[in-house]
Amino acid sequence: MPAVDKRQNIENIYPLSPMQQGMLFHTLLTPQAGVYVPQVCLNLEGKLDVNAMQAAWHEVIKNHAVLRSAFYWEQRDKPFQVVFRQVEFPWTFLDWREVSSEEQKARLEEFLEGDRYDGFDLKQPPLMRFALIQLAESHHTLIWTQHHLILDGWSSALVIQQVFQHYYHSPSRYSNPRPYGEYIAWLQQQDQAAAKTFWQKQLQGFITPTSLPISQNLRTTQPSLQEEMRSLNPDQTATLQTWVKQHQLTLNTLLQGAFALLLSRYSNTTDVVFGATSSGRPATLPGVQSMVGLFINTLPVRVQVSPQANLVEWLQKLQAQQAESWQYEYTSLLEIQEWSELPRGTSLFESILVFENYPVDTSGVQGNQDLRIVNIQSIEWTNFPLTLLVSVGNKLSVKLKYDRNRFAPVAMTQLLEHFCLLLERMIVQSEQNLGTISLLTHQERQQIIQWNQTQTDYPQECIHHQFEAQVARTPDNIAVVFQEEKLTYRELNQRANQLAHYLQKLGVQPETLVGIYLERSLLMVIGILAILKAGAAYVPLDPDYPTQRLGYILSETEVPVIFTQASLLENLPCHSSKAVYLDRDWQEITQHKNHNISTFVNPENAIYVIYTSGSTGKPKGVINTHRGVSNRLFWMQQQYGLQTSERVLQKTPFSFDVSVWEFFWTLLNGACLVMAKPGGHRDPTYLVELIDREKITTLHFVPAMLGVFLEALEPLPNPPLAKATVYTVIESVTVLELPHPNPPLAKGREQDFPVSPLGKGGLRGVKPGSQSNSDLGVHPPQGIGRVPVSAGGVLSQPPRCQSLKRVICSGEALSLEMQNRFFQRLDAQLHNLYGPTEAAIDVTYYQCQPDDDLQTVPIGRPIANTQIYLLDEHLQLVPVGVPGELYIGGVGVARGYWKRPDLTAERFVPNPFENSKLYKTGDRARYLPDGNIEYLGRLDNQVKIRGLRIELGEIEAVLNQHPAVQQAIVTLHPDQTDNLRLVAYVVCLPHPNPPLYKGRELELREFLAKLLPDYMLPSVFVILEELPLLPNGKVNRQALPAPEDIRDASQIILPRYPTEAIIANVWADVLRLEKVGVYDNFFELGGNSLLAIRATARLREAFQLDLPLGSLFEKPTIAGLAERIEILQKSVEQMQTTPTAALGRKEIEL
Repeated sequence: MPAVDKRQNIENIYPLSPMQQGMLFHTLLTPQAGVYVPQVCLNLEGKLDVNAMQAAWHEVIKNHAVLRSAFYWEQRDKPFQVVFRQVEFPWTFLDWREVSSEEQKARLEEFLEGDRYDGFDLKQPPLMRFALIQLAESHHTLIWTQHHLILDGWSSALVIQQVFQHYYHSPSRYSNPRPYGEYIAWLQQQDQAAAKTFWQKQLQGFITPTSLPISQNLRTTQPSLQEEMRSLNPDQTATLQTWVKQHQLTLNTLLQGAFALLLSRYSNTTDVVFGATSSGRPATLPGVQSMVGLFINTLPVRVQVSPQANLVEWLQKLQAQQAESWQYEYTSLLEIQEWSELPRGTSLFESILVFENYPVDTSGVQGNQDLRIVNIQSIEWTNFPLTLLVSVGNKLSVKLKYDRNRFAPVAMTQLLEHFCLLLERMIVQSEQNLGTISLLTHQERQQIIQWNQTQTDYPQECIHHQFEAQVARTPDNIAVVFQEEKLTYRELNQRANQLAHYLQKLGVQPETLVGIYLERSLLMVIGILAILKAGAAYVPLDPDYPTQRLGYILSETEVPVIFTQASLLENLPCHSSKAVYLDRDWQEITQHKNHNISTFVNPENAIYVIYTSGSTGKPKGVINTHRGVSNRLFWMQQQYGLQTSERVLQKTPFSFDVSVWEFFWTLLNGACLVMAKPGGHRDPTYLVELIDREKITTLHFVPAMLGVFLEALEPLPNPPLAKATVYTVIESVTVLELPHPNPPLAKGREQDFPVSPLGKGGLRGVKPGSQSNSDLGVHPPQGIGRVPVSAGGVLSQPPRCQSLKRVICSGEALSLEMQNRFFQRLDAQLHNLYGPTEAAIDVTYYQCQPDDDLQTVPIGRPIANTQIYLLDEHLQLVPVGVPGELYIGGVGVARGYWKRPDLTAERFVPNPFENSKLYKTGDRARYLPDGNIEYLGRLDNQVKIRGLRIELGEIEAVLNQHPAVQQAIVTLHPDQTDNLRLVAYVVCLPHPNPPLYKGRELELREFLAKLLPDYMLPSVFVILEELPLLPNGKVNRQALPAPEDIRDASQIILPRYPTEAIIANVWADVLRLEKVGVYDNFFELGGNSLLAIRATARLREAFQLDLPLGSLFEKPTIAGLAERIEILQKSVEQMQTTPTAALGRKEIEL
């Protein structure tokens, strides 16, 4: 084609259609992603005249203006398209005749992928190209690659038909097709105000996008595209078509209903929104059926999925709703998104359903014997993470296209199977309700049942009877040690018997509650055993509890007897119970018989009532039975095989059920129970010394305390000392700068000094000139002490805690980072157990492995005679990988709450699978493919910010991966204007490598930004020396200090250097604002997709830089975007210093 002046070559200029606006935006956002580049593959057999084929394409391109269009977005406020009079289309010929058929398939796949990612210059028409591949003498494949901006599937079919009519010189059915510009003109005449009213009403109250919780959320700029395909057989397809006709429904309505039900079950919500395509061809526009261009539109479909709704009535309502929305299908999705109540920059949906139902007429093509179209295949990818394409012929085909960076293939295979299964099950019975339609396949249901097959024998005896049997086996073994005191099994049993006889004399019998208000000592063990032997249940009254809490427990339980000690008398609240002082009254107690006592107690009787926190602010007492504890302890022995030579540390406060296995697993199996001193469980240095001194083999930690314990084991850096120095204890830190510290103290290094576990009154700092720490009786954490003058680097110390065989973790989520730290420091087994107080101690178990490749630490599988069910809110089993609420069944389930029948009925619910009770935990979890269970946090730990559902535990897990972070907690706090903000509380390692100095908050923020979406980034980071803990070692979230440095929304930090100033000026102009702060979010200030295109275009011009549109979405603040721009500028400068430097960006001036 001869050269033509570009301006004279312009035929027309007009705006974009709604769908074109969206596609342009996503193309600019991810230009190398290969999305919206359809490839139509025509397999041709017969004699092909290549020149005639090229001429036919030339005629069709000449007849349709849209095939000669290009797109511009930088010269005006709104993007526009330009139609050129003449264009030259690229045509490539490849000869693969000498290549084997297998090699041809491989080459074709490779060619298609490379061709797709080549993309198009949107300013250079035509936005299509051709590759003709000759495979054999009479076998060709014609690949027609196009940009979706100019054509939809319906139009592509029309173009193919017209090309072959020209090729055969056949009469055209549409001799004078109407131009695409008429459709654009029609769009400008539509009532936008009415459309806005309709869509705002349609989406009113929708504030949380429907997200699939099976998403992997890998942070990467480029999608990795993959597809799966399933088909129903012809009989199944015919049955579907017959059923929809019988109920006056369309097949599309049934498909949308099935997809809505699928998303509802997966995301556990009744309010679902997904995208669906419409043909977009208005019946009122003359000649629209023969127009060629992009008419389809993607619109939101909002569906209320009520489990009680009748299936057919629900589908009919959905069909009527969709018919109404078709009146406004001309609306841009970008505008609908702006009109919704979602925050700007938030997508309405991330999954779409495409029902391919356009006519493909190849009559006159297939019948010609010279050249036949054997097959037509269309390959296309959208920008959405998940696209479900359905087509129907003699069989219904379902193709699932997804981003592998977001979804695992195994999860997508399962989702596709569930969709097809729903289609089949929805038409089985017309009168069924939505809630009765099962999502699981038969194989999945059987698999979950198999995972819960945990039935096995266990002792049908009370705990104290099993202890008495152990006494008979090992009477002279040491049973319990406390400091310098010890008792053999015989001695312990005799003393417990004497106290039990004494209790019986006081009228204690089965189901009587006896309070025990003692510090950790031998008397505690004797007292608990005596209560059980008398047939009663013990109620722990922790001396560390506030007086008000103790008073509440005493008032509710009305215990007739309390075991206590004289030293605690003044702390005990007023009560009417008989107080038995085990220390002061022991002489009287020893007058009773020391043989085993006989009662009518049985395994169904209560063994203890332990109070746990209640959501109302009042604690609730959980009643557990001998049967549940017997099963739990027998399982533990079968699983871990405690030997009589082993020593178990009892350090958990006895008001928490972990103490139950510390006491009784040890004493039922002939091992030695070592009691920590009162308060010793809070002192990691003491614990390390105790473990070494007593050769402890087994102990328990809540993960928060495990971290503190491991820190006490870790060697600390040792700066060389100029001379020996004597220290004294002071209240504040005084730092002496030595002549040649190694490493040197930087400004802010005071944070590097560890905080003493002794608390406010303990070792805080040291200064020269007084007696040594050891003289004062104060012992610093392990690793601090005198060292030789020549020492340097890391203190040399012998291995500690080498006697440990196993450490049990439970009570809260165990992080992967904590697991890894454990294996780096200790040569012992680490077991992660899970279980609420409402189910005999623990119900699942998992042995951690130092070399597994899991992303989290699972809670494992159910223990013996225990069932774990993961259910949705309608008590339906959820599929593998889909989160559900964790329910517990089996012999370990507690009887209920003491004197709380209402709460018992609410939390202990009928088992839908058998005649028993399930405990409703309120915890979220999901099955992993191997049957292990992954704990996902509390259901009430889900929060919403600006309508976005956020799991605080997910942020915590990522933050804990930072090498300088020891522990992190994320909470939700209102700021001064009552807007909710995420606040991260962080405890740093005492000597992180690399260290965190001033600006550590920025470092943590940048670390999270690489792994989490922007809406999940905390607004404030509060660095603490330690997290406040509850008596059981869990984090006390209520005691976290209120963040004082949440920035006022009215406070604006102005640009600080030229790059930021240029960006701020552009933003202020585009957003129509007077001032913009460097930390303000573009989208929170009112930005949207179209404004982002405009702002990026102006920044490109201002900086003379090819700035990708995605930069603004990845860095939506001025500070972040300025940093990105400066990095790009440096890259360009480096390229320009080389001979192969790329040429500058060329613009087409119009």
